[in-house]
Amino acid sequence: MARFLVQVRWWGAGLVLAGSQHVRAQVAADVDLAATASIGVTDNVANTPTPEANAGLDVLRPRGDVFGTIAPSVRLQLETPGTTHTLAYAFGYTFNLLNSDANNYSNGLSYGLRTPVSEVTEMTLSLAGAQATAAALQLLAPAAAGQPQPNTGTNNIVLSGGGGLGFSTELSETVSVSQTFSGSYVYTLVPDGADTSTALASAALGLNKRFLINQLGFEQSNDFQRGRTANLGDVQGIETYQVLHRGRATWTHQFNEEAQTSVGAGIVVGYDPTSDLPAVVNPVGNLAFTYALPSGLLTFGYNHDATPNVLLAQVTLVDAGNVNATYLLPKGFDLSATVGASINRAFLGPGGFGPPTGAWLGDAAVGWVPATVPMRLELRYQFSHQQRLYLQDVALPTITRHSGLLNTTFAWPGQPTVARAAFTALPAPTASLDILGRQAPRTERGEDEETKKSESEAEGRAPPAD
Repeated sequence: MARFLVQVRWWGAGLVLAGSQHVRAQVAADVDLAATASIGVTDNVANTPTPEANAGLDVLRPRGDVFGTIAPSVRLQLETPGTTHTLAYAFGYTFNLLNSDANNYSNGLSYGLRTPVSEVTEMTLSLAGAQATAAALQLLAPAAAGQPQPNTGTNNIVLSGGGGLGFSTELSETVSVSQTFSGSYVYTLVPDGADTSTALASAALGLNKRFLINQLGFEQSNDFQRGRTANLGDVQGIETYQVLHRGRATWTHQFNEEAQTSVGAGIVVGYDPTSDLPAVVNPVGNLAFTYALPSGLLTFGYNHDATPNVLLAQVTLVDAGNVNATYLLPKGFDLSATVGASINRAFLGPGGFGPPTGAWLGDAAVGWVPATVPMRLELRYQFSHQQRLYLQDVALPTITRHSGLLNTTFAWPGQPTVARAAFTALPAPTASLDILGRQAPRTERGEDEETKKSESEAEGRAPPAD
């Protein structure tokens, strides 16, 4: 006996359109809405560099101000038993009470597709574009997910677009291979200066082998970056070309259901294909530790690598370490914090490594989620500082900023939890299946199958040796 030809019902957070019993495909449309409004105070509203001790009175100095932030976002996800289409739009605007010239915004759109192309192969597609001021790319992340990054001290307008394509194939129950491609283009509008543009193309190939409590991964990636400075009057613009080849092996160990560690090591080779200078060879490595409990999450990470920087149009050698923590308290309260530091320097320059710049970040928040209202209140403090480590060298400027703010986040249909963040709309910086997957999440069916698979593997694990 046939059911209704078209049936509309709530499924989770969305609508399900189901056909008759002869049409087995289901399409779920999930809509996720969020909006954050903030009021805060800072002692450096425009990320103005700290002037030298002997600077004259005409040199611009950091200015304090009261500011507000509005950041709405919406995500629409269409889901069938095997495929997801995800369309997300996010907007962020920060306005200042006394210094309207330092107002900034971010405006972006992203699309993600995840679908099977065979019984063992899954495809991920990601497209993204954004229009933003450079300063807007720093304060929209949650307190427990920040990264210490250097700041040029400007409020240039950044236009960006890009896409990525990934394939993941299960060769057996424990062996998988992935291949990813990505490309992005960033154009920076510099007021009263020469505009810059950066094009980046990346490709990566990975092999992964799972054991009972261990996992081995091997990755080979290639990045090609072209930077260009526009002509300014009689000054001819310049072009730079940089190529990176990287090989890395990663070992992941699951101590128990709560604790996991990951260690990676390899080498990176960088060179300018238009130059006669020899290639630069440098080791790369990473270390990560995650400890999860029902009431909290603690992560530690360290990374040493050379990566393309599309905003600076150069390859940067980065040493970065982060400690992130989240802890849930009774009655809907929570704590979250990040402490991090990084050392950044040009990797491929005419004179070899460039002068190093240090960046430090401290970010802490206390939040509260009422039991019956779809909102979250958060009191947050952030400190960021950067400085050139060799005073005689010319590098990024010294910038210090303290900020305190009160956030109110509304969400529908679910409650805004401490880990909730605005949907990113920036293109993936390099080819990575993990990055592409953030804009193309798994279907509910896929998540259920992954959970069952993990539980099945856990049942067969031997207890860890003493």
